[in-house]
Amino acid sequence: LSGPPLQVRQAAAEVANLTPTEAEQFFDTMCQKLTSAGNLMEQPAMAEGLAIICQQHPFLQTSLVALFKTLPITKLGPWIVANTIRYLTEEAAISEFKSLMSVWQTQTENKVLQTAAKGIGTLTANTGRR
Repeated sequence: LSGPPLQVRQAAAEVANLTPTEAEQFFDTMCQKLTSAGNLMEQPAMAEGLAIICQQHPFLQTSLVALFKTLPITKLGPWIVANTIRYLTEEAAISEFKSLMSVWQTQTENKVLQTAAKGIGTLTANTGRR
């Protein structure tokens, strides 16, 4: 689940068949890879895999947002905003992510992240999307 995006998306059916325990194990492994990545300015290979796991197993969405809160703001790129907003479906995860985006919109340590968060925030407000 950390290969090319097309290959990862093709694995979605297999991911859907994972038991919750198996999905959580994959999720934990992917999260460890994400936290050990040195630079998150560019979308890391495992980001699409995390998206697929969270789409197919929504109970993991709040855990992913909680992980994002622990990542250093200075190392995050705009992908984290655009990628995440596409697959969150759980109300609690959406609410937590909106709160996190508010933090990203007002912080001044990472202007690229700030701009992305403001842009997505404006877009979702104007289109009625979550």
